[in-house]
Amino acid sequence: MGYIQDNSELLSHVLSDFRSRKILYDKMYDYCIVGETDAYKKYKRNPKRSNLKIKVNFIKKFIMEEVAYLVSNKITYGSKSDNKDIIDYIEHKTAHWDENHEENVLRDMLSFGSVYELYYTTEKNNELFFNAKVISPRDGYILEDDFGNISMFLRFYKKKFDTKQYIDIYTPDYIYHVDESFNKIDEPTPNRFGEVPVRVGVVSKYKEQDTLFNELKDLQDAFCTNLSDIVNEISDYRLAYLLFSGCQIDVKNKDEDGKTQLDYLKEKGAISVDADGKVSFVTKEINDTAVQNTLNTLKKTMYELSNHIDTNEKMQSNLSGSALRNRLIGLEQRIKNSEGSMKNIIKGRLYFMFKLFNKLENLNYDYRDIETKFTLNIPQDDLTIAQIISQIPDGVLSKATMRTLFSFIFNSEREQKLIDAEKQKELNHEVDLDKVINNNG
Repeated sequence: MGYIQDNSELLSHVLSDFRSRKILYDKMYDYCIVGETDAYKKYKRNPKRSNLKIKVNFIKKFIMEEVAYLVSNKITYGSKSDNKDIIDYIEHKTAHWDENHEENVLRDMLSFGSVYELYYTTEKNNELFFNAKVISPRDGYILEDDFGNISMFLRFYKKKFDTKQYIDIYTPDYIYHVDESFNKIDEPTPNRFGEVPVRVGVVSKYKEQDTLFNELKDLQDAFCTNLSDIVNEISDYRLAYLLFSGCQIDVKNKDEDGKTQLDYLKEKGAISVDADGKVSFVTKEINDTAVQNTLNTLKKTMYELSNHIDTNEKMQSNLSGSALRNRLIGLEQRIKNSEGSMKNIIKGRLYFMFKLFNKLENLNYDYRDIETKFTLNIPQDDLTIAQIISQIPDGVLSKATMRTLFSFIFNSEREQKLIDAEKQKELNHEVDLDKVINNNG
C-alpha cells in the first residue's frame, strides 16, 4: 500500500472535494432522477388546512425526451477504410452489454452535466469480456490535468447490507481497494490497460452549470408551489362557514334525542328563523384566470428555455414532416451537442477495447477508423431524401453513402450484404431454372 501512504495528503483533499461536490450532485439527483424537488419536500404546511403536495417534474421529462430522441434508435458504426471485419468485431465484443447502456450514459450526463464510463474485464469459459460501467459524479471522482490527462479515478460504492463506504482507486498500474479511511480491504489488482481505464462525457466545458437543472430549477419549484397552492385553495373551499345574522341558533343545548339545532340543520338541510333573521354561507372567491395565467407562463418559459415543444398541443392535421422538423430545430440543435459528447465517449471506449485486444489477439484495429452514426428519433422526411437522390447524377454519391441518409437503415454495410445475398439467390435460381428447361428439352 505504498501508493496510498505516499499520496495520503492528496487523497485526503480529493475525498474532501468529492464530499463537497456531492451535495450539489445529490440535489440534481433529487430533481432529475427521483423527482423529489424542493417545492415538494419543503412545501409550507398550514395547520388544520389542506396540505396536498403536487409533484410535476418538467426537468425529468425533458431529460427523458432528449434521451429518447438521441439514442432510442440503435447507434451504428462505419469504417473509414471500408474494413467490414472491424464493425463485426465491435458488435461481437459489445453483444453482451445492457441494451439500455447508451440511454444510461446519456441520462446521467444530461442530469449531472458529466458522466464517467469505467472499463473493466471479466473472464468466463476461458473468454475475456470487455465491459463498461456507467458512474455518475455522485459515485466517482476524476483527477486530471488541464490537458485532460487522467492520473487517478476514484469509484465510491457500498456493499449490500453494509452501511460503510468503500473506494476503488484506479491508477495506471494498479487498482487499490480501500475503505473511506483509506485502509486496505483487499490486495491491489493489476491494471491490464496500462492507464486509467475511464472516459469522461460532458454536456459542455461548463458541466453542471450548463444543465436543464441549472436553467429550470427555480421555474420548476415555482410551478409546483403554485399548483399545490391552488389545489389546496380549492380543497379549503369546501370549508364554507354558515353565517347567522339577526337570529340566534343553539349549538350547545341538546334535546331529549341528544341533538342540537345545528344537528337538525345538517340532517334536514333547512332551518326556520325569525322574520328578521338571515342565514347564508360565507365563502371566498378564487380568481382562476390569474392562477391559470401564472401556471401557463411558468410552463411556457420552461419549454422556451429548454428548446422543447409541448407535444400535447393541438396541431394541424395536415402538418408536413418538414414543418414538424422546423418546430424541432431548437431541440435538434441541443441534441446535436449531446451527440458530440456521446461520440467522444464512444471514441474512448473503442480506444481501450482495441488497445487491450490488439495486444491479446494480435490485431491491428484503430479506433480512429470508426465513424459513429446516430439516427435521431424525430420525424424524418425520407420521401424528400429519396426525391433528392433520384435527381443526383451517377458518380456523385456512392450507394453506401445514399443508404446512410435514410432513417430506417441502421447499418449500410449489412444492407449491402443483404443485397448481395439476394442477388446471388436470384442468380442461383435462374441457373437452376435453366437446367430444368434444358433437361426437359
